[in-house]
Amino acid sequence: GQAQLPEPSWHGVPDGAPAAFFEALAGVMPPESVVVTDAGLHQVLVRRHYRVRAPRGL
Repeated sequence: GQAQLPEPSWHGVPDGAPAAFFEALAGVMPPESVVVTDAGLHQVLVRRHYRVRAPRGL
């Protein structure tokens, strides 16, 4: 398998953890929201931590 990429530490997020950021983001977005990313580490982080709540939500 592939080694996991290191995750950045985000200022203003509990423990600086990307998982905490995406949990907070999901808490304020309507369930029918669509998350869109470009290619890069942010795409990896979204796929790793954001829970898609509706079909075609990512």
